[in-house]
Amino acid sequence: MKNHSLLLIILMLIWYSCSYADTFKKLQVSKKNDIEYLFYEQQMQNLHLKPEEAKTFARLWLQKAKREKQDMQLFKAYKAVMFKDKKEFLPLYADSLIIVARRIKDNKCLGTAYLTKGIIAYNQKELVEATDNFLIADHFLALTKAEYDKFKLKYALAQAKYYLGYYEEAVALLKNCEPYFLVENDQAYLNTLHSLALCYNKLKEYQIADYYINLGLKECEELEESKMENYFKHAKAINQHYLEEYEEAIVQLTDLMPFLIEQKDYPNQTLANFYIGRSYWYLNQQKQAIPYLLEVDKSYDTNDYIKPELVENYELLAHYFESRNHAEYLKYLKKWANVQKILTEKQSYLSKKLRKEYDNKNAQIVQKKMLFENRRISIILSIVIIDFVFLAYRYLSNRKKYLNFAKNAREIQDKPNNELIQVHYDRDTLDISPDIVAKALKKLEKFEKSKKYLENDMSLRQLGDYMNINGKYAARIVLKYRNKKVVSYINDLKIQYIIDVLENDNKSRYYSNAALGEEAGFGSTQNFIRAFKNFTKATPMSYIQQLKSSETNKMKQENEAE
Repeated sequence: MKNHSLLLIILMLIWYSCSYADTFKKLQVSKKNDIEYLFYEQQMQNLHLKPEEAKTFARLWLQKAKREKQDMQLFKAYKAVMFKDKKEFLPLYADSLIIVARRIKDNKCLGTAYLTKGIIAYNQKELVEATDNFLIADHFLALTKAEYDKFKLKYALAQAKYYLGYYEEAVALLKNCEPYFLVENDQAYLNTLHSLALCYNKLKEYQIADYYINLGLKECEELEESKMENYFKHAKAINQHYLEEYEEAIVQLTDLMPFLIEQKDYPNQTLANFYIGRSYWYLNQQKQAIPYLLEVDKSYDTNDYIKPELVENYELLAHYFESRNHAEYLKYLKKWANVQKILTEKQSYLSKKLRKEYDNKNAQIVQKKMLFENRRISIILSIVIIDFVFLAYRYLSNRKKYLNFAKNAREIQDKPNNELIQVHYDRDTLDISPDIVAKALKKLEKFEKSKKYLENDMSLRQLGDYMNINGKYAARIVLKYRNKKVVSYINDLKIQYIIDVLENDNKSRYYSNAALGEEAGFGSTQNFIRAFKNFTKATPMSYIQQLKSSETNKMKQENEAE
């Protein structure tokens, strides 16, 4: 019996050791996989990586996720690789993204996948397909807390509203996006300003349109975004056309044409041709206008590209050929009718779709909010009335006490040799215990020496936590002992660090603004450039050029001295 028990114990120990070894091995493999996936994610965020290197890492990530059937990693890998590959493959990647998202059964993934598919369709001027996907994305994203994707969707729906001519509704959506993107995403913020300018142009609010164009140009200069700067110039030229500054519009749009051709941006190239032609037409130079108007027609034939404002192109062509060439006149008259029909059908479908599936849903949400707000107001009013009655009672009661007190005070004051006692309060201006201030200042010195200020988006609350005091106390101490408000204090420390890096490390002078901003712990490139300019009165790139020039001059002087 003892032998059987001993054998059983030995077998159990062998089984346990084998099982533990197998589990340990699986954990090791799992941990190794997690580290590999994390490595790929980090490489995608590496701003110094060359495009070809980034594409290679993205493909390796995709292959690994496919091989190991890791759907969430596969979803992330598709998102990483799709915009690094050729544009013609984008729709295929978008379809794959949706298939994987359906397998994951996660609302955020599904919403993001359909939003991505919609954006790709919109960029390819497939507006019907784009709108369908935006509305599906809205259904899933409404069930999540994915704020960034929700604002991306609002921006996308604003584009659809703009196309349909619902400019005021588009402005409302874009205005909602503007403050969010200002903080979260530089490129999205610039796109929003550009779209607002276009909407106000269509609303014939040319001064407001000009305000957003100039704001966009200023932001582009600070961010050193030359590509986006050209699109604001394009919008400005169109705005000038409607302000009847036709000659200036022609010059500006002609200057932009090589850029648009290089970018293969046929939609904006078509618009430029139309407004150059229209400007010549309104200058009574119809003969010079016709080649540009014919280019617009060519774009429609080649790319099937048309939008409502371009319908007039066929009216002008028909009008021009009416007395010159009857066959051409009939040709463009027929094209005008055909374009009108296509646009009417497309607009009718999109309008019904948006009204039914987006606007009605939002109207119901607003109604529910209003009902809730009305109930809340009723409760607040009830509380206010109760408080008023209570305060009135206290006031009458205290008034009676005050009158008695005043009577007694006058009696005391009338007595001879009455000595009045004055009490002086010697309060510290900070109104904080000296011990707390001393400890906080030591922490502040440590904060500066350890470069804690380089942490991402360091805020007043985080600084207060580090100093072991509340934010209010931290703000007072920084203002008194560093003579700055907390935001300026932290930003200046970050910028001084970057200046030291630029002065002592030549390699850093070839980094982009985004890379330098990330190095200093800024949340966005825009915030970094703004803080840098406030501190140095120059943009980062201008400052780097000054450094290089200064060093070159110094070397020349040393060589001359020798």
